[in-house]
Amino acid sequence: MEIHAHSHTPRKKLDPIISGSLSCCFLRSSVDFWAENLREHKVERHREKQYMESLVEDLKSDTLMLEDKKYFPQTEQVNDDRFIGYNAQFNGQK
Repeated sequence: MEIHAHSHTPRKKLDPIISGSLSCCFLRSSVDFWAENLREHKVERHREKQYMESLVEDLKSDTLMLEDKKYFPQTEQVNDDRFIGYNAQFNGQK
């Protein structure tokens, strides 16, 4: 088998204006992407702070509510004969 040498045609180089334009386009899109990520990060941090403040306020109000006696219903003694009989039977009494 013979190896054929391919004829090389002179390749046309990119025009410097087109090359600069492509570089600017790439740079602009990269900076836009970076700026959007930075803005989104700031929004998420603000949302996180709001959530944590809301959580702290909810915990404070829940703690105050639990400390207040009126939210604890008084337990009533069960005077049901069936319960007393069942309880005595369970403890081995008659």
